[in-house]
Amino acid sequence: MMVFKSPLPRSVKASALLIFILLLKKKAATLLYLIIKNHSFVGGNKRIAACFLLFLEVNGLLKSDDGNLLISNEALASLTLFAADSKPEQMDTVKRLIIGVLNRNQ
Repeated sequence: MMVFKSPLPRSVKASALLIFILLLKKKAATLLYLIIKNHSFVGGNKRIAACFLLFLEVNGLLKSDDGNLLISNEALASLTLFAADSKPEQMDTVKRLIIGVLNRNQ
């Protein structure tokens, strides 16, 4: 039986995975920011949070390796209010903050 060996070293594969996860977190931050700022739902704060949490869950970013949630309800509520009150030129700062919150427990 022949075993296939990857031509890429393990460190390259690990780096690619980290880049992929970072891109997903950037997409999650953009999703949350744009849903909030574009007012997709009338009075829909819970639906906005649900979209964001669903994106995180589908992409394996909602929980840490030990099973704990990466973002609490309080943190999500605070981020949502912060993003809603921000100015359009602050979008990158708000997105970096959201990514920072997602990174803090990993």
